[in-house]
Amino acid sequence: MPPQPSSASNSSLAGWGKLIALAATMGFLWTAVLPAVSRWPVVQDRFERHQAIGLDPSAKFYTEMEFFPASQLDLRSRQRGKLAESW
Repeated sequence: MPPQPSSASNSSLAGWGKLIALAATMGFLWTAVLPAVSRWPVVQDRFERHQAIGLDPSAKFYTEMEFFPASQLDLRSRQRGKLAESW
């Protein structure tokens, strides 16, 4: 009788299977679902509204924008001071 695979190798195969299933699901969402959603009128309207007011939808952090209110700059300088005091 051939040797049975150990439970450790079964667990490893199951882990790889889950990883492959997750990657396939993410790939499907990224290449099929999200492009379809981007064609919905409500999403297109929101995108156009953001462009009209100058928001870059591809930006990761809006703190990198050129316009930054003075109140937020003051808040950040205070936070930096408190952080320096805590060290």
